[in-house]
Amino acid sequence: MTMMEVKRKVKSSQPQTQTVTLWTQSGVEKLQDCLETTHWDAFLSADTTIDDFTDTVYSYIKFCEELCLPTKQIKRYPNSKVWFNNEVRQKIKDKDIAYRNKNNNPETFRTTKLELRKCIETSKKIQRDKLEAAFSAKDSKKLWAQMSLITQYKKERQSADSEDSSLPDKLNEFYARFDRENTSIPVPLPCDNQDPPFLVTEQETRRALTRLDMNKAAGPDNIKPRLLKTCSKQLASVFTFIFNWSLTTSTIPYNDNDGG
Repeated sequence: MTMMEVKRKVKSSQPQTQTVTLWTQSGVEKLQDCLETTHWDAFLSADTTIDDFTDTVYSYIKFCEELCLPTKQIKRYPNSKVWFNNEVRQKIKDKDIAYRNKNNNPETFRTTKLELRKCIETSKKIQRDKLEAAFSAKDSKKLWAQMSLITQYKKERQSADSEDSSLPDKLNEFYARFDRENTSIPVPLPCDNQDPPFLVTEQETRRALTRLDMNKAAGPDNIKPRLLKTCSKQLASVFTFIFNWSLTTSTIPYNDNDGG
């Protein structure tokens, strides 16, 4: 009986195309002017709820971002290294052109080859210095972020979905066991002193927006923290209105993106 040798073909991953937003100076100024001249009261009417108003404000902010900020299509290769930047990519192109003409001009080929080697060494040194700086500063967050870029480590997301249909009933029975003995509704005590309602000022809202981390991902509302921080002056008034409306009515605005 003869054994047949089977060789598995090498699977190649196609590059992924990603759309990125370019935060240019002109685009940011245009976005700030667009939000500065917006009359937020125009979104209000007699029957407008806090959910409708909040959703309209979020949609309008996203519309202004897409209108004012330019975008760019980039390709991400599965085997690209963190030090493989645009400068290294351009040096490789120059070397390929010089390689085709090395018979006519060998000196140019040697020069471009040397420049490519120096460019790669410089790019690797920059990444190494960033890693050492984060380690020296004892900044575990930046250190882990830099190591994740170098090693291309991505943690697999664990899904919370379960095929057990009886799991919700089990959880309800588990947590409801504490309330079996005391089922009466407590009567609220009368309050003599009426404290003034808690309200947020526009300065507090703006201060909170300026403290946001621009490197964080967008939340359920799909608005980037960089946009909120960059346009904190223009958005402080409308967000203060939403916060105070939510506090006075004891209502959390509903978001269609996160289901609540």
